[in-house]
Amino acid sequence: MRWLITGGNGFLGFSVADYLVRAGNSVTGLTRRAQLPNWFRRLEYPSSVKALADVIRREDPDCILHAAGAASVRDSWEDPAQDFVDSVVSWQALLEAIRRSELKPRLFFPSSAAVFGNPVRLPVAENGARQPISPYGFHKLVCEQLAEEYAGLWEMPIVICRLFSVFGPRQRRLLVWELIEQILSDDPTIRLEGTGLEERDYLAASDVAKALDSLAGYRSSDLLQTYNFGSGTSLRVIDLIEVLQRLTRVQKPVVRGRIGRHGDPLHWRADNRRLREALPNWCPLAIEEGLAECLAAWKPHVS
Repeated sequence: MRWLITGGNGFLGFSVADYLVRAGNSVTGLTRRAQLPNWFRRLEYPSSVKALADVIRREDPDCILHAAGAASVRDSWEDPAQDFVDSVVSWQALLEAIRRSELKPRLFFPSSAAVFGNPVRLPVAENGARQPISPYGFHKLVCEQLAEEYAGLWEMPIVICRLFSVFGPRQRRLLVWELIEQILSDDPTIRLEGTGLEERDYLAASDVAKALDSLAGYRSSDLLQTYNFGSGTSLRVIDLIEVLQRLTRVQKPVVRGRIGRHGDPLHWRADNRRLREALPNWCPLAIEEGLAECLAAWKPHVS
């Protein structure tokens, strides 16, 4: 299939593009950054909705992945206005450009488990209450509502992918990367901002890519589909550190905070049965296997 990916040079966009190309798809990335490998066809990100519509019309993709935009809860607290622009404004511009193109590509939107806030019960299903507790989560919720608008009023096929805690070799920020940096550093301790009891559902970026590739060929009578992208299992941060220290063969004491970090949910674990029913052959990597791939890629950069 022909894919168009916004934010093609980012962690998620590039990770998915790499898998899609190796799986035999054609991929074009829209990015404002020039450094991409030869196999990744790059186009400069258009500066207006009209120009973006022209690109979509000219490229005529089967699928579009919107991988551009905000990606940090922490940053959303520091600059909520910028997070709104990066999340909501960029998403609405893409929706409007597709509408103006008069084409009907299947559009994939990477939402976030942040829309759930602190779920009342685990695992949390797609129809769980959306009660965000951070600017990032609120803005992802607005994006989901925009998807509902364009799917309902303009019959655009949209797939909302609620990502839980995604990690992968190309990542250079967020928790897993930060923990590896500390474990392989000269610092004698590992310091956590939170209590370490926060529970997360970790999913390898390659598993996200596999699911997207398979969903591109999955047909449903629903124009708007929503799936939880999680492994269905969860780990506390302190347990994740144990796994990482075992893989690195480095043991350090952990200094934990007394209170959780502001705006961070306590517990996440995905009910991913809907995704598994749509893709019966999809089976996420074991957490140790995914982390080992990251370590192999990261060690030259952090040791």
